[in-house]
Amino acid sequence: YEQTTAPAALPSYTLKLTVSGMVNIRTGISSSALSDDKTSFQLNDVFSSLTPYIHADINLAPLEGLLNGNAEKYSNIQYPGESAAALSAAGFDTLLLNHEHALDYGLDGLSKTISAAKTAGLSCAGITAEGAKDKIFSVNGMKVAMLAYVDALSSRGKENVKDAPGAVVLYDLSQVEKDVAAAKKAGAS
Repeated sequence: YEQTTAPAALPSYTLKLTVSGMVNIRTGISSSALSDDKTSFQLNDVFSSLTPYIHADINLAPLEGLLNGNAEKYSNIQYPGESAAALSAAGFDTLLLNHEHALDYGLDGLSKTISAAKTAGLSCAGITAEGAKDKIFSVNGMKVAMLAYVDALSSRGKENVKDAPGAVVLYDLSQVEKDVAAAKKAGAS
């Protein structure tokens, strides 16, 4: 008679993830949200219709521009800083910042974006002013890594990347494999 023990059951985890499409706050949207006195933007209504759909453990919004615009200066890739508060009010908790325009306004533009996001209670994943950073989330007893890469930078971003070494990670399969191994070593599932 041989007694065998059953292998220990692997823990069961559940993760709910909401990911929006790319968030683009074009000039027309910003202009329509500009207050009557032209000093601020009222953007909550722009995103409030999404609120019923944003109720996961991680609620991620990939941002196509930078949050360093103000009432005097905003464009199709330079969004009003108030956009962060509107995205947070809608229910998003994390902005994914890796995109082709991430360095269009250099490290200053990226730093302003991160600051606006943090002020609104949003975390950032993808890139940081200090260099590329992968976010590891702790959710329901499990660690989840958000790995982020950029296919290409805009021509303006390419000019600024020399002043921001490591701020973005261009997609390369061997780099992805290294990052996955590092994330697993850090405890990501």
